[in-house]
Amino acid sequence: MKKSLLSCVVLGAFVLVSCKKSDVDGSNSANQAAIAFQLNTSNESSTLGKMEGSKLVWKEGYAHAWKLIFDGVSDCNGKIEDDHHHKRGCHEYEDSMGRHHQVVEDTVDNGVIPFYTSGSGSFTGPVIDTVPVTPCQYRNSNFVILLQPADTGAALVLKGSFDSIPVEFRVNQSLILKGTLDTAAVSGGKHYQAVITLNLAKLSHYLSSADLGAATRDASGVIIISSTSNRELYNRLLLHFYEMAEHSFRHE
Repeated sequence: MKKSLLSCVVLGAFVLVSCKKSDVDGSNSANQAAIAFQLNTSNESSTLGKMEGSKLVWKEGYAHAWKLIFDGVSDCNGKIEDDHHHKRGCHEYEDSMGRHHQVVEDTVDNGVIPFYTSGSGSFTGPVIDTVPVTPCQYRNSNFVILLQPADTGAALVLKGSFDSIPVEFRVNQSLILKGTLDTAAVSGGKHYQAVITLNLAKLSHYLSSADLGAATRDASGVIIISSTSNRELYNRLLLHFYEMAEHSFRHE
C-alpha cells in the first residue's frame, strides 16, 4: 500500500462541474479508476491542564458531507465531454497558467457521517462515496470534501465531556477540507482511497481548563460552542480547524 501525506486547508467555495454519461454510469468501468472518499477521527482524549482529571474527551458526533471533488492537472485530453448526468459530473478547463485540469464532482445522497469513538481513541468512518476518474498521471491534484449544514443539522457536530460537564462543538457553516498531492498516478481498473482523519487532540489544544470553566452553559448544563454560544471559543476553534485534518491518498 502506497501512502502520501497531504496538506489541508479549509475554504469557503466549491467547484460546479458536469460530465459525460459513460464516465459516471459504469459503461467504461473496465478503463476507469475509482476514488473512495472517507472521513475518520483519531485521538479523542486530551488533558487540558495539570489538574488531575481535567480532560476533554470527544465521544460522538457527525459530519454532513455534501460534495466530493477531485481536481488534477493532466495531459489526458479529449476523454471528458461537458454534459450533465444525475448527481455526478466532470469538467475540463485551463487555469491562469495554461495548465489543463480534469475535475470530477459528486453530490452525496446521504452524507451524514456518524462519529462514535466509545473509548477506542479513533473511529474509521464509512466510505462516503466512490467517484470514478479518468486514468492519468495527475499533477497538483486536489481532493475535497465539502461539509454543509442541512435541514436536519449542522455541518459538523462533536460531543464529549470536560470532566463531568457535557461539551458540544457545533459548526453551522460550510467547510471545505482540501488535500493536495504533487503527483498522483491513477491507473485504469484500480481503486484508491482519499482519506481525511480529524485529529481531535489538535483541536482540543486550543482550549484550556480555564476556558471551559468560564464558558456559558445552556439550561441543561451543556457547554455549547457555536456561532451563537461561547462565540470567542467558537471563532478560535474554527480558525485552527484545518490543523486537525490529516490526509492520505493511497492505493487500496
